[in-house]
Amino acid sequence: MGRRARQPHLRRHQRDHEGARRSQPRAVTEVARPGRAARRLPRAERRAQLLSAARAVLARTGVDGFSLEEVAREAGVAASLPRHYFSSSERLLVVAVLDAVQQATAPLVAAEGDVQERLREWIDVLAADPWIHGIWMHSAGVHPEIDDAVRRRRRELVERAAGRPWSALSRADQLRGLGWIGACDAITAEWVADGAHDGTRLVAALTDVSRRMGLGVG
Repeated sequence: MGRRARQPHLRRHQRDHEGARRSQPRAVTEVARPGRAARRLPRAERRAQLLSAARAVLARTGVDGFSLEEVAREAGVAASLPRHYFSSSERLLVVAVLDAVQQATAPLVAAEGDVQERLREWIDVLAADPWIHGIWMHSAGVHPEIDDAVRRRRRELVERAAGRPWSALSRADQLRGLGWIGACDAITAEWVADGAHDGTRLVAALTDVSRRMGLGVG
């Protein structure tokens, strides 16, 4: 028997279906991992999602394993999407790290609040994301923009402890303040290396070294 001719109404239905499919707008934000429901997000929410995914990648792989592809995989989006929001892997790395460092250290430079409570907030962040402290200590080897931001933040911490602007401090006091931060960093690094347990003891150690050096953060 010969092939049956396709009925006109079936051909018309197929043409209508294909035309409708071609006419639908393509949204790059709707691509998701297999098994996940695709959904569109407002631009601000998608950007925040990508930054969160970037932080997760940094926590898992460190700077050396960071890439746009890894971020896309972590976020469950198309591989091209992170580049749509951030021009390159380097740009996304810088933005993600700066965002993390600023948030993590915000309690330390806050104008109000008990000193020990603000230290606990900082320590809680490090317990969840210890990679932040590694970048904080070795920012010069990560990226110049990140290093500049960390150096500015260190000066803010000295200003907060001294109660005076950086420019009003003598060079000796500036160096003493940076030395205080270095001592606190070394103590915190040991705490992180030991598994970031018992934040109460770390608070006590940081408070003690601050008092011994004649500086504080409160």
